[in-house]
Amino acid sequence: MQAVIETPARAQAFAQLELALYQARASGKRLVVAVIHLDWFYRINETKGMAYGSEMIRAVAERLAAGGQRAAGTSPEQGAQAAGLAADRRQKEEASSRSGSGITAVREADSQHAASHLSWGAVRGAEMLACQIGENDFLLAQELDRNQPDGGLAVEAMKYAVESACELEGVESRLTASVGASIYPNDGRTSEQLLSRAETALSRAKAQGWGKICFYSLEDTERLNRWVAIEASMRTALYERQFTISCQPIYRISDGKLRGFEALLRWNHPELGSVSPSEFLPVAEQNGWIVPIGEWVLREACQMLSSMQIYGLEQLIVTVNVSPLQLKDPAFPSMVANVLNDTGLSPACLELEIKEDKQNPSDQPLEVLTQLRAQGVRLVIDEFGTGSFSLASLKQLPINGLKISPAFTQHIDMPSAERHIVEMVIALAHKLGLEITASGVEYIEQYRLLQEWGCDYVQGFMLGKPMKPDELDLSSLRQS
Repeated sequence: MQAVIETPARAQAFAQLELALYQARASGKRLVVAVIHLDWFYRINETKGMAYGSEMIRAVAERLAAGGQRAAGTSPEQGAQAAGLAADRRQKEEASSRSGSGITAVREADSQHAASHLSWGAVRGAEMLACQIGENDFLLAQELDRNQPDGGLAVEAMKYAVESACELEGVESRLTASVGASIYPNDGRTSEQLLSRAETALSRAKAQGWGKICFYSLEDTERLNRWVAIEASMRTALYERQFTISCQPIYRISDGKLRGFEALLRWNHPELGSVSPSEFLPVAEQNGWIVPIGEWVLREACQMLSSMQIYGLEQLIVTVNVSPLQLKDPAFPSMVANVLNDTGLSPACLELEIKEDKQNPSDQPLEVLTQLRAQGVRLVIDEFGTGSFSLASLKQLPINGLKISPAFTQHIDMPSAERHIVEMVIALAHKLGLEITASGVEYIEQYRLLQEWGCDYVQGFMLGKPMKPDELDLSSLRQS
């Protein structure tokens, strides 16, 4: 039978999924359960209006209802083609009933379509469930035949149906979708287990850069449990001073003298043990704790360097990493000024490393950076070459220098593309009046090449590993 549109409700989605599971158990077949998220859908609503966004949601729902799930024995393109044709036919039929040149008010019936719940039905012999469970999230389920060993073909058909071009009122739009999927009975035997694990897989798909398909694995649950444990411990870690900083030296390559330190955040949890920054910083950025943690790191680093200056080390610089979330706070420059004033550190002795915003790399807080530069604080683009910072950024942003990622530095002592890229970036930066720091230097051959190319500063295990501030030999630092 054809899928029909009903009232949306997550509770009903569970009920429908339970029915799907019942039929899958009765037939002895496996079932793929997928949650499809329409990426960046708010941009459609913002640029084209809520009415247009509702129309797009309805068009996606109709494609899925019309057979976007026809993956059994077909390719994703074939399965989604029928869905697209049916949706287009529906749009043409309704176009004649609308008046005016733009999108008019959506009728009550169409509003129900826009928030669709598509019931359990049969499409070419393959049982299919499709329903909307959120503003831009859909739940889909597809029985798998024996010729579909892993459900990949069915999920690809779902994604293809959503992402095919959609034309409304003469305007063509395309969506991208992230998909998380689970398999019955491998990943669960209840609707709650299968849906929650599909959503866990969806979370991983989003983390990998959006527009991806991820199937659930046991590692996902383990990763999620650890994420929850880290998140629950973050407040305690900050207020009980479980966080510490380590210092990795940075050297001037022209004379080999110490230029300063990079302050690196460390966390030794009493139960979880040593937690890597690559693991807990994304958690902090998602839940907002990166702002108070970032302020703590900045204050500790400035206090550390200020205490060294009584030993005649006024020329040293401390480098601190800054999250994009911190830079979006208009009060951030004032906070930095207060920290410098409280610790007695000169702004010229502080260098902030700017990381690109993964969620919106084109959105750089120019006003905040300009205020920081006006204070005399040094600004450096971190891991240049691995993200979305363009050559235009070098001209527009008020920065002092670039830091080359270890991903490039570690290969320069071998015949490689990275070798030419690093040499070119150093030359270009100097043409623009910028300084260059190369991180990840581990071998003397790398050091000599960077010296030959005129790199300004170097950092890496060959020159010094991160160490606690109280382990630094200040007498040797004074000599350098």
